[in-house]
Amino acid sequence: MRRNKKESGASLDSLLDTLTNVVGILVILVTVMQLGVGEAVQRIAKTDSVRPEVYEQALAKRIELMRQRVELEKRLEVFKKADSIDLRVLLRNIEDLEASLAVLLEGKQKIDVEMLELRTRQEEAQRRLEEQKKEAEKAETELSAAQDLLAKLKSKLADAPAGGYRASTIITLPNPREAPEGAVPIPILCREGRVYYVDNVNLQQAALKKIEAVGKRRNLVFNPDLGVDKDVLIGEFHRGTALGDDNFELKLTASGRNPKLVFQRKKDGGETAETLRDGRSKFERRIRQIDKNRFYAQFLVWSDGFEVYIEARKLCSDRDLLAGWKAQTTKAEYTEDLATDLVRFGPKPIPKPKPVPPPGQEPPKPPPTPKRPPLPESDID
Repeated sequence: MRRNKKESGASLDSLLDTLTNVVGILVILVTVMQLGVGEAVQRIAKTDSVRPEVYEQALAKRIELMRQRVELEKRLEVFKKADSIDLRVLLRNIEDLEASLAVLLEGKQKIDVEMLELRTRQEEAQRRLEEQKKEAEKAETELSAAQDLLAKLKSKLADAPAGGYRASTIITLPNPREAPEGAVPIPILCREGRVYYVDNVNLQQAALKKIEAVGKRRNLVFNPDLGVDKDVLIGEFHRGTALGDDNFELKLTASGRNPKLVFQRKKDGGETAETLRDGRSKFERRIRQIDKNRFYAQFLVWSDGFEVYIEARKLCSDRDLLAGWKAQTTKAEYTEDLATDLVRFGPKPIPKPKPVPPPGQEPPKPPPTPKRPPLPESDID
């Protein structure tokens, strides 16, 4: 237990008094002994039969006692000075030092908070830099793919016969623009020399029905905050007969907490440019069934699917179906997010707490993200 200030002062006073008394007694004893030795020396000196060595020993003892007396008197003076120290001054100095230490600790805490804020801002800046690098790489990839397609188009144009293609071919200049308000895109893949019509509306509905059946069978609760067991849902989705159509087989996968549908191309799926030219293709029949007032064709074209894209685009033009195209370079299969907000994998992550700013100070605002000029919209052309 810590002693209070009054008890500490009283103990120090008592100790100093005791030491002073002890040193005083020692001085008195040395003085008495010195007087006794002095008388003995004088008495011996008056004796005629005293020997020289005895006299010298007595004189040396007297000198030693005088030296001890002087040393004890010096120590006594030191204790007297210590006794004169004001304990209140010492306590006040200690309190001042404690106050200074508290100020230093408070300053250290402020510096720690500022360092944490600087580290957070540095991490945020690094994250934004990485995002900008990824966007730049993506733009470069898309530009490279577009340049490859343009080079192939020029090559095909150079190899065209002198008389041109069929006389009935109508060439129109592209007119990039936004899709009409409310129009829904229908993805059409042109890849590896084949065209794939993606019936995503019906396939999404079929996937949702199967997930609903799995939930009833396994007693799963579809709560977006709590989430469901990823392994259970994906495993049950792939059990039994696979979902799909003539072109694709559906797979369920996860991207973080979000479920995604993978449209796995079948080996015998899709149709070639030659089949489209024959006029008896399934693709042409599906194009004729599309409500051109509600939908438009969105061609996703790889570098090895440009020829079949030209033929498929002609069929859309003959039907007066609006269409647009985007160059693709990915090696992965076509995917879409599952069309629901209820199904999520795992619980919703707890947000990280923000650092508390010091009292009276506002948290520093992160530097504004440089805005890139928006790219022109060209859903159709």
